[in-house]
Amino acid sequence: MKTFLSLTILTLLGAAPMFAQAPVPNPNPPVNTAAVIAAMAGKSPLEQLKIIREQNAKLIEQQQATLKTLEEMEKTSNQLKFFGKRS
Repeated sequence: MKTFLSLTILTLLGAAPMFAQAPVPNPNPPVNTAAVIAAMAGKSPLEQLKIIREQNAKLIEQQQATLKTLEEMEKTSNQLKFFGKRS
């Protein structure tokens, strides 16, 4: 009887909705490589290089924004760990 009761409680707790943070939308849309390739068609190598540099600059900006977000999440996580240890 005890085993049945404990299994029932564990099942109900496992089936309960878990509270999680809402996902953060990505402010930077991904780079469309097909559009880049289409833009480079029929252009000189110098113009192609300029297009590639522009796309690389956009990609680096995306990566910097992502890194900033990850650093903020890490800082928040460390604060939660600290406060969890205090209580």
